[in-house]
Amino acid sequence: MAFGFFKKAEKADLIFIGGKVYTQTADLPWAEAVACKDGKILDVGDNESIMEMASDETQIIDLEGKTLLPGFIDITGISLNQLFDDFVLNIDHLQFRDECLGAIIDYVDNNDLEAYVVIGAPPAFTEGLERDEVVKSLDEICPEKPIVVFLNNGFGIIPNSAALNTAVENAQNDGMMQLTIPYLMSVLPFFDFDEMQRELLEIIKEKCERGYTTLTGSQLPDYFTTIVQDFLVEFMQNNMLKQRFYNYLFINSVLTGEDLVALLRQRQTHTVDMEGLLAFAGLDMNSQDIPMDALDEMIFAAADAGFDIQVQSHNKETALNILDVFQSTQGKGYRKNLYALAHDLEFDEEERANYSLGELIFETCTSGTDPLDNVNSVEAAIDLLTIDAAILLGEFEKFGSIEKGKVADFVVFDENPLECASVNAFRKLSSSMTVLNGQIVYDVEEDLASEWYDLLLSQQY
Repeated sequence: MAFGFFKKAEKADLIFIGGKVYTQTADLPWAEAVACKDGKILDVGDNESIMEMASDETQIIDLEGKTLLPGFIDITGISLNQLFDDFVLNIDHLQFRDECLGAIIDYVDNNDLEAYVVIGAPPAFTEGLERDEVVKSLDEICPEKPIVVFLNNGFGIIPNSAALNTAVENAQNDGMMQLTIPYLMSVLPFFDFDEMQRELLEIIKEKCERGYTTLTGSQLPDYFTTIVQDFLVEFMQNNMLKQRFYNYLFINSVLTGEDLVALLRQRQTHTVDMEGLLAFAGLDMNSQDIPMDALDEMIFAAADAGFDIQVQSHNKETALNILDVFQSTQGKGYRKNLYALAHDLEFDEEERANYSLGELIFETCTSGTDPLDNVNSVEAAIDLLTIDAAILLGEFEKFGSIEKGKVADFVVFDENPLECASVNAFRKLSSSMTVLNGQIVYDVEEDLASEWYDLLLSQQY
């Protein structure tokens, strides 16, 4: 009778041995080897025990003393948003209508393009004006070439007459009954999508070099977020995805709770069946132009629908009101939701205790800023890029540390990052390898972004 005493160990499809494995766990902070199977971590331990999981089919990587860490998570959203820097004028830092118009005039005068795209127009750009008046001001800047201005609420646009007339004419020829933003943008010569795809591959390569296996995106108009996601879906279909992508729905204007939830569910639906590689992170709100009663309604609606919520604030009074609403929603039983306050403010010990700030309610930096600017040790920097970032994404059960059952997302460095003399020295480190979902997706000795693009083209045709 067999009692399982000689049951064979489960066999791995990928093993890393002979290195320094920084696990980010308290029970086993350092190990020598890690085994993976089907995209997940099978076990972590010493070389001998892990090699018992090898078979003839196992890929074995000798780290030769290199350091393996959990893959880094970029929660800033900066990198993917930079994709559009060379293709659009961003005026989200401007407040007044006259300075917005001045910036657009300079952009048109200094760039000989077939068409012009402006994003981030503040409420003052249209405030107190009829739509025809706004269109007229754009026509005066450039009557012959298309201009489309995206409002900073992420959804509204203002096309000038040249853009609208061209789109309407194409729609009539194509038998389109309704003029949508994607259609308008597709029939006008705004973007060189091939060049944009090359730019995205360059950005992705740079993030691989820094050790990132997860990226996030936010604070872009909805149409631009869709462009990024469409590119990444194409990469995924061609087995060329190098990082996970978590997308937020960014809101900085008033919506009804019902409309907000509809948008959240629509965005969530777009990432279904993406194997966890393209995922939806939840709601990201900038509180600056949203009255508190509207913020209250929107937070409660999103929480009731089960979505994670991050709210950004640069104002102490507003931030405290937001924390009150967070606590109120938790009191109504929405504890399964993750609540985060993105801020650059100072809170005293009493305020932190009263709101469980940093515990039940998490903290992060405002979008577009580097969290490493606020840390003074390499250990804290690595925490921010692994454990803390995974918590802020609501995904600590999946990644952020190297332990059995979590996804196999790793970064390998020739040097031990923990031996860097400063955070600045740590920033300058380049990875030698990244692993996503148990697959080696970047190897410094083999990969060039130009070769990635050539490979992508060869797989498309």
